[in-house]
Amino acid sequence: MKFLHTADWQLGMTRAFLDSDAQARYSAARRDAVAALGALAAETGAEFVVVGGDVFDANQLAPKVVSQSLDAMRAIGVPVYLLPGNHDPLDAASVFTSALFVRECPDNVTVLNRAGVFEVRPGVQIVAAPWRSKRPTADLTAEALDGLPADGVARILVAHGAVDVLDPDQTNPAQIRVAGLTDAIERSAVHYVALGDRHSRTAVGDSGRIWYSGSPE
Repeated sequence: MKFLHTADWQLGMTRAFLDSDAQARYSAARRDAVAALGALAAETGAEFVVVGGDVFDANQLAPKVVSQSLDAMRAIGVPVYLLPGNHDPLDAASVFTSALFVRECPDNVTVLNRAGVFEVRPGVQIVAAPWRSKRPTADLTAEALDGLPADGVARILVAHGAVDVLDPDQTNPAQIRVAGLTDAIERSAVHYVALGDRHSRTAVGDSGRIWYSGSPE
């Protein structure tokens, strides 16, 4: 099984210091980076793509931005699984539940819109820990991992946020506890943890199976 792990696309991001022409090029470059995942998937034989949160820069975006973003995802060709993160949580104003997104969402795109298991194909599952607000009050991975068996199914946990071993804010209730991730890996309930939020590619722990992919930049 091969798949691509990516995160923090933040489509729709704007920068006040860019003039209109530069902003247009900047936005197009972000979309092009997403669409280019299709060629990478073909080159590597990846079956699907998992996006570890912050697909969009915000929930309130111009309709054109949403439409163009969905076109870029459609161009990838293989299945794409989107996790809501802190920039685009599944709150009442979620872009993922907007009429435009629902209407234009490509067939190859699935929003990981609940905590728990999503079937990719027999023997392969994604375990999702989506954000439902900008300020979670608990480790969202703990809920997603609760009760997962070690039954021979290959599972990828997709989560977003700071891990306790790297986060200097030890008062953050939403910190992802690495001990819980490590336990799930060691007992073979989960086989890889695809994280988003940290914009540089970073290994977590020494298992070789917990990674921040970094952002496209």
